[in-house]
Amino acid sequence: MITVLPVSGDRHMRRVLREHLLGGRGINTVEEAWDATTARERVRVLLPDAVVVHAGPGAEGLAIAQEIGHEPHSPRILLVGSPEDRLAEAAICTGASGLLSVNSLHKDLVRAVRAVVAGHAFFSSEMTRDVVELASRRVWTQRVPAQRKALDALTDRQHEVLELLATGMSNAEIAESLGLRPGTVKTHVSQVLARLGAQNRVEAARIVFGPCPAAR
Repeated sequence: MITVLPVSGDRHMRRVLREHLLGGRGINTVEEAWDATTARERVRVLLPDAVVVHAGPGAEGLAIAQEIGHEPHSPRILLVGSPEDRLAEAAICTGASGLLSVNSLHKDLVRAVRAVVAGHAFFSSEMTRDVVELASRRVWTQRVPAQRKALDALTDRQHEVLELLATGMSNAEIAESLGLRPGTVKTHVSQVLARLGAQNRVEAARIVFGPCPAAR
């Protein structure tokens, strides 16, 4: 059973998140939280597998996600917001494993929870352009020497696979995009993760996007 904590300062949004999560087989919501204090306390006590944070207007949701990400036993974090808010960079910098559009919760939320708990990144299709633009601006920027050396060691094909992987694409979607067999993509992904020393696709994505700006 996957346990999830919905977080939003908006009571209506908390109800919406709970309703969509309850429709997912094998998923159980564990209470809910409405601010940073309650979110932090319930993460520490309930130890959910994932936390779904509504970014909402302003920076409160982002601040909540960042605080949760600093917890010793941090759960997977999914951010929910509007495509107009351009939240891709904020999602990466707060340690989120996924970014969902409020307009696609009915079709994406349950899938996203399962994906991030399994160690994958997940981005709603409405958020993909923002994610790709972020990657194009920051991919292969200055990193620590070990990461730079590892990235330089990748083949051209592995670079292509890594960039698509970082946008949340599945192996099947990468295979279709690059005209490769799914088995070939699986091999490339395994080799990329090994060369980067990444435990999963989320860690690899963070290497692609590079370090977050110091001033937030």
